[in-house]
Amino acid sequence: MAASSSRSISMNETFPRPLTIGYLAFDLPVLEGGELGSPVPTQALLHGGKIIPAHTNVYGKDSNTTLIQKWLKNDPRNRDQLRQWLDAEGYAEHGLTNILMGKEYVKLRAGIIQHFKIK
Repeated sequence: MAASSSRSISMNETFPRPLTIGYLAFDLPVLEGGELGSPVPTQALLHGGKIIPAHTNVYGKDSNTTLIQKWLKNDPRNRDQLRQWLDAEGYAEHGLTNILMGKEYVKLRAGIIQHFKIK
């Protein structure tokens, strides 16, 4: 990389053709009053993943967040089990941190507690 800024990247290297450059994209719905909703991964939209209705970005722990975090910490295999379950439920493109902390995932966290019988 030769240079970068907030809007561009310059590279000085020869690549074999064809060269494809990708990026991660998020869609931010515009809500009533001009507020921006929660980011939704564009890839989830393109591949038919489950899309959470747009809400304003509000983050913060609830009691289920704490229980799930302890459950994940107790056994490293739990993270893989949770990720597999989330993928099967249509949340493959949703980050675990957002699921644990986002207000729009409150019901999903309750479902995780129930499914895995976390106490």
